[in-house]
Amino acid sequence: MWTGFLVMLAAAEEPEMVGERPYEMVWANRTQDDHPPLVDFEDLAGWKVETQQAEARFERTREQQIWDRYVGKLTYRATGTNPEVRILPPQPIPITAPFDAVTCWIYGNNWGYAPDPSTPPVSVAALFEDAQGEEFSVPLAYVNWEEWFLCHRRLTPEQIQRVASGGAFRGFVVTNGRNREDRALFFDNLAVFVEQFPPLQFEPRPERGIPMFPGQTVGTNTGPGRLPFPTRPETILPPNEIPDFQTHLQQEGNAFLFTYQGADGTLIYRLEPTSGTLGDFTAQWLGRGGPIRPAVGGGVYLAGGNRPQPPERAEPLGTVRQGETVVSKWRVHAGEVAAEVTYTYRL
Repeated sequence: MWTGFLVMLAAAEEPEMVGERPYEMVWANRTQDDHPPLVDFEDLAGWKVETQQAEARFERTREQQIWDRYVGKLTYRATGTNPEVRILPPQPIPITAPFDAVTCWIYGNNWGYAPDPSTPPVSVAALFEDAQGEEFSVPLAYVNWEEWFLCHRRLTPEQIQRVASGGAFRGFVVTNGRNREDRALFFDNLAVFVEQFPPLQFEPRPERGIPMFPGQTVGTNTGPGRLPFPTRPETILPPNEIPDFQTHLQQEGNAFLFTYQGADGTLIYRLEPTSGTLGDFTAQWLGRGGPIRPAVGGGVYLAGGNRPQPPERAEPLGTVRQGETVVSKWRVHAGEVAAEVTYTYRL
């Protein structure tokens, strides 16, 4: 069952809470958005929300700030297991020109890297109608941030054709707001436009400071000149704190021992290629405890399916010493995907 609520306006006697614009925009003196807004949320008279298994209200506020004076604030909570909130203008807002992209600034309420069970991430979509009055939605975001974020989406080719002569904006739909206590999202500057993709042009950049790994491209670094960094092939490795030290490599059966000896002690890396992963080596400071495996779980992943997969099995193709390095080759498999990988170890 759908229920509707008119926009709630703050009572005149209540003190107004005014937030601060993002400091990056303040420092850059950026006061105009990239595209003129179709909806700027400065006047929400007549806007309403419709809810299903939820309670919500939508109002203008200065609690958060980004463009102009006001933003739209959605306060919502669930009353059932499948909540949905629609934010609707008084009438569909006409769009008189074709468009193929939509942007909207949204201030979120949770961080993806630190999930809060009391604030489930919601999905936000923009609702449009085509020239024939048929509705379609454009997913804007799965909200997992807690600051202003510019949601930018390109329409599908089929949707672009449907609005080739314009259309209308019908509102927003917010789903998965299963929180039982009030939570809030903020909206500003919804824009629609035709994206421009002018050709990218670069002047040749200086050559890179070191040779690339085999198979790697130099990109636009084709000269003239050479970059002053990195200064050595080891790139970010720092110099050793102990100036006088020795390293050597020796083989013991199927194992290879990389040994460092200095005034600070003796460190041995033992490589025994058995799995085709970076878990094949240990490190041990002699006299300071047993060996550890610093890279367990490391190694190549194979592209396939919805996400990269670790190898399910690995076939050894040979491990040999070449001077002061050890080269270990493997054929790895994950499902129907297979690839050959070469590990080169050096101290």
